[in-house]
Amino acid sequence: MAEGKVVLWRPMYHPQGHQMLAEAGLDIVIVDSANADEIKQVLYGARALWVRTPERVTAEILNSGNELVVISTSGFGTDNVDIPAATERGILVVNHQGFGRVPVIGVGPVWNQQESASSWAWTPI
Repeated sequence: MAEGKVVLWRPMYHPQGHQMLAEAGLDIVIVDSANADEIKQVLYGARALWVRTPERVTAEILNSGNELVVISTSGFGTDNVDIPAATERGILVVNHQGFGRVPVIGVGPVWNQQESASSWAWTPI
């Protein structure tokens, strides 16, 4: 039996993150859509919501999260979450400060090299 339900609004950047949560005994629900109604439908009973920018967590969405304890944002800041509404409901909002900074720096030189080539192709580092 799962230890808790976690809703991911968009998949994590690497599927291993999903696997790690599942191995920890969590029930993972992934919503890969900008449609807020889809999030509201699955948020009931979830203990955590992980959200990627640009999706916006509004007070209306929070009303569907009857058991939410934490909202974790990915990207810079928490301005995509209605902080006053989360605070009112006792929901902690956290952010992965600086997440993504190293991968972007690492890709820059590759992109610059590829930009001058006749056809651009993604080159993982």
